[in-house]
Amino acid sequence: MSTSEQRDAILVSLIIPTYNREELLVNTLRCAFRQDRDDYEIVVVDQTPEHDTATRDFLHENAGQINLVRLSKASVTAARNAGMRAARGKIFVFIDDDTSFAPDFLSRHLDAYANGIGAVQGRITEEGSPEHDRPIWVNRWIRFSGGDNCPHDGATNNLTGCNFSVLREVNEKTGGFDERYVGVAVREESDYAQRVLAAGYRIGYSARAAVFHHRSNRGGHGAGGDLIFFSPAYYFSELLFARKHFSPLAVAMYRVRLKLRGWRAIRHLVKHAEKEVDKVLVNTK
Repeated sequence: MSTSEQRDAILVSLIIPTYNREELLVNTLRCAFRQDRDDYEIVVVDQTPEHDTATRDFLHENAGQINLVRLSKASVTAARNAGMRAARGKIFVFIDDDTSFAPDFLSRHLDAYANGIGAVQGRITEEGSPEHDRPIWVNRWIRFSGGDNCPHDGATNNLTGCNFSVLREVNEKTGGFDERYVGVAVREESDYAQRVLAAGYRIGYSARAAVFHHRSNRGGHGAGGDLIFFSPAYYFSELLFARKHFSPLAVAMYRVRLKLRGWRAIRHLVKHAEKEVDKVLVNTK
């Protein structure tokens, strides 16, 4: 088979950005290897300075099944763009490096494409996460409703980077991810979704294209938990998203809500500190 024929044979590129993940990355790749089709490739965009011995050996032993791209500077948006530049498929499927999924995962993403669908959001479940009655939706006042753990197919106008896909031709029109979203990774997928819609495509939600998100506190790009509200990059990303896609009035109202989030986070931090001080003083009496 010629190089051109090999390229044409690849329909799906599974793109996995990774940063400082070890056992979970290996688990994710094991799921990727077990897909029920042979017209796909696995693109790993590795931003980890140095893996532990077990992970390094695993990547070496399975090098023939992985297109490994290395980036020296960690950035989830730059990693996704690098993955798409290296990918050969006609459809790009993105997942996080701490997910588990069934052998029909890629097939379910492909099943969701129909006329006018340019991107697909897949279902995301986590330990203890409640089911939502409809897929996630953001209104013109930047308020999100529904969620990604919905058992029913439907329409959405948002994407969550843990599990979504997009047609190559759509990405060429959107210009890829905005690499100004750095540090704490928030809203860069929502930004991308708004540009998919602006290009004239619809976004579908597939309940069967599902992953389980382990949401590890180690590795990844986010600050994790309540710490995210103490990161300047979080507020930068939220405001960049708002100002790019929404009205000045909606942005003004959103700015107030962001300030309230920050104040609540500080109050929570002080309250937690007070409890810890109480424990220390009691134990030293």
